Amino acid sequence: RETSDLIEGSVKKVENGASIADATGEALNKISEGVAKVSDLVAEIAKSSNEQANGIAEITSGLHQIDDVTQQNTSTSEESAAAAEQLAAQASQLHGMLSRFTLTSQSSDNIPRIGL
Repeated sequence: RETSDLIEGSVKKVENGASIADATGEALNKISEGVAKVSDLVAEIAKSSNEQANGIAEITSGLHQIDDVTQQNTSTSEESAAAAEQLAAQASQLHGMLSRFTLTSQSSDNIPRIGL
C-alpha cells in the first residue's frame, strides 16, 4: 500500500510538473511573440527616424539654397543702390549743365532755339 501511495504521489507530481512545463511553454511563446512585436516596432521606429533624418537633410539643403539666394539678392541690391546713386549724381550733373541753356522759339515756325 505504501508503494502504491508513493506511485500515486509521484504520478500527481509528474502531472503537476507537466502542467507547469506546459504553462511555462505557453508563457515563453507569449514572451517570444511580444519580443517579435517589439522588434517590429523598433524596426518601424528606425525606419521612421531614417525618413525624418532624410527630410531634415532636405530641409537643411533647401535652407542653404535660400541663404545663397538671399546673399545674391543682397549683393544685387547693393549694386543696384550704388548704380542708383551714380545715376542720381549724373542726373544732377546733367541738370546743372542744362540749366545754363535757355530755350526760345520763334512764333513763325515754332522751332525751338537754344540760346546762350
